Amino acid sequence: MNMQMGMSEHDMVTMLLAEEKRVAGEYVLATVEANCQTVHDVFARLLQNTLQTQRQVFKVMEQNNWYPAPSPAPSQEVQKQIQRGQQTKQETDQFLGAIGASRDAAANQMLNGAAQQAGMNHQRPM
Repeated sequence: MNMQMGMSEHDMVTMLLAEEKRVAGEYVLATVEANCQTVHDVFARLLQNTLQTQRQVFKVMEQNNWYPAPSPAPSQEVQKQIQRGQQTKQETDQFLGAIGASRDAAANQMLNGAAQQAGMNHQRPM
C-alpha cells in the first residue's frame, strides 16, 4: 500500500474518480448553456477528454477490485424500465402535440379575429 499525505492509493484513486465525475457534470452544464458555438465546441471537447480520463481511472479501480461491479439487472426489470421510458416518451409527445395544437388554434383565432376586425373597419362609411 503506497501512502502519500496519509491517504492510501485506493483513497486517492477513489477521490480522483469522484472529481472526474464532478468535472464531467460541470462540462455538461457548460456545454448545454453555451450561447456561442465556439464555446460550446470547446466545452464539448473538454467533456470528451474528461470522460476518457474518468473511464481510465475506472478501469484502474476495476483492475484492483476497488470498484465492485453491480449485479446484473434481471431482464424483466430491464424490460419494465424500457416500457416506462417508452410510455413517458409517448406521454411527452402527446403533451407537446396538445400544446402545439392549442398554440395553433389560438393563432388561428387571433388571425380570424383580426380579419373580421379588418373587414368591419373596411365597411365603415367615411
